Amino acid sequence: MAIAQSLLSIPSHLTLQNLSSLCLLALTTTILTSAIQAALSPLRSIPGPFLARFTRLWLLWHFWRGDFHKTNIQLHNIYGTLSSPAALKTIYAHGSPFTKSAFYDASRNPDAPRADLFSDRDPAAHASFRRRVAQLYSLSTVVRMEDEVRGCVRELLARLGGFPESGERVDLQHWLQCYAFDVVGAVTVSRRFGVLDREEDCLGLLEALHRSLVYLTHVGVVPEVHRWLYAVVKRVGRNGMSGLFAFAAGAVGERLKAPEEEKGEVDEEGEDFLAKMVRMHRREPEKFGFLDMMMLRAELETAAVERLIPSAEPVSYQQAQKLAYLQAVISEGLRVHSPPGVPLSREVPKGGAQVDGIYFPEESVLGMNAWVMHLDKDVFGEDAEEYKPERWLVSKEDIGRMNRNTLTWGLGSRNCIGKNIALMEISILIPELVRKFDFQLVDPDSKLETHNIFFVKQKNFWVKVKERTTQGQC
Repeated sequence: MAIAQSLLSIPSHLTLQNLSSLCLLALTTTILTSAIQAALSPLRSIPGPFLARFTRLWLLWHFWRGDFHKTNIQLHNIYGTLSSPAALKTIYAHGSPFTKSAFYDASRNPDAPRADLFSDRDPAAHASFRRRVAQLYSLSTVVRMEDEVRGCVRELLARLGGFPESGERVDLQHWLQCYAFDVVGAVTVSRRFGVLDREEDCLGLLEALHRSLVYLTHVGVVPEVHRWLYAVVKRVGRNGMSGLFAFAAGAVGERLKAPEEEKGEVDEEGEDFLAKMVRMHRREPEKFGFLDMMMLRAELETAAVERLIPSAEPVSYQQAQKLAYLQAVISEGLRVHSPPGVPLSREVPKGGAQVDGIYFPEESVLGMNAWVMHLDKDVFGEDAEEYKPERWLVSKEDIGRMNRNTLTWGLGSRNCIGKNIALMEISILIPELVRKFDFQLVDPDSKLETHNIFFVKQKNFWVKVKERTTQGQC
């Protein structure tokens, strides 16, 4: 109706030819403005794709293709690299004045009174909230959830154990993602989501998370449209973030209605994350409110994706940590196939900054991609492009140096808060998979397909599962 009224309001003397001329003039003006801005930009000396100088549509197109992690590597090979350990420290280290860019606004509800840990661009607000919840994610707390993780591993092993007899091919990526989600449910609300049991995304959480990541990756390039586009997507019922938030709200609401323990002391050792959050809320509601719990729950949903490649089981986490080669395999796998596949963008602080000898004016947006950084030969050796777990079987000093230049979990104050959960899942599961099964690729000659929606996800990880007749001991 509004469009029709707008069309009717066009003066009758404005002919189609005049309209065409106006459109051409507007397009010409836009192109000239972009060209002048590019010519006068202090960054004009930095080499790169021609179209990328004039419009973000170039980046949006490559994000849409889903292979930007590969494109980014190619660009560095063609134009030279602006990715180095020194730049990494300047942009991401603790105390760095660089803040998250507007890209991350696309991951939050624009109508919410505050951002979550992932999307909060205010360093002070982020630090305050993180301090309040850091203990929930500490290694000592996470280890207490080990039994819940083992339960999920047993369920996954039982599911995979049914395939050798049938000879059916298995999408291993799908099963590992189901496992990761059920672990998140087990450690947060003391019950699995049931995706392993039902062999499907019965609650729609996997699909909701997928949609939210697609939205973030693309709308983050043009965050100016986020507020109105979010409203449109939400209205048609296809908003992934609102789906995850609704599930979190339901879980927390149920727990808050539950009566408190009336007698005796609460056993805090075996509590799930949600129980700990509710207890914190009841003790100090003014410091840890309902919205805080919602945002924290959303963070855990996101952490699940960071375990799409491997996952966890019955060897204890402590035992798994002592298996040097296992840990080397995990470290190398996360290096060559890092979950995040886009630059972790940051905004240059007031006054500008020098990065790798180049001056960037304030409000410029910089970012480094793990897929590029992890190929740095000065850090990882001349064979950095090869998968070689042995590179991690070195001194603690060398391991520390490589870890300081690894972007798998982010760096500094904005590193992934769910890292300990992810590593426990991975470390416990892999020994069990290796001990109990042999996996054969259905088509060994085909290349592994991936799709990059902020996280790089495998698409054709089809295998045949065979039970091992003799199981080695870890």
